[in-house]
Amino acid sequence: MREDKLKSAVLELIEPVVVQQNAEIAELVVSRYKRDVTLRFFIYSNEAKTVGQYAGISRKIGEVLDESGLLDDGYMLEVSSPGLDRPLT
Repeated sequence: MREDKLKSAVLELIEPVVVQQNAEIAELVVSRYKRDVTLRFFIYSNEAKTVGQYAGISRKIGEVLDESGLLDDGYMLEVSSPGLDRPLT
């Protein structure tokens, strides 16, 4: 699956989960090297202020991705806040 189609499919799948956690996806970057896929989520939340709270959101995202079977060959998941120095998109 091409990166743009994969990104759309992942966003459609994950956005409700993130919203349920009172957060929003600021950006999703999908990168692929050979068969390895990396998903970098930049999540904004007024409530999540600690690494532990973002880790909870990351676990939820991982659970949904695993159950979906969308990335059966595996993937690397990175979840973080955009930070103040990250440009708005």
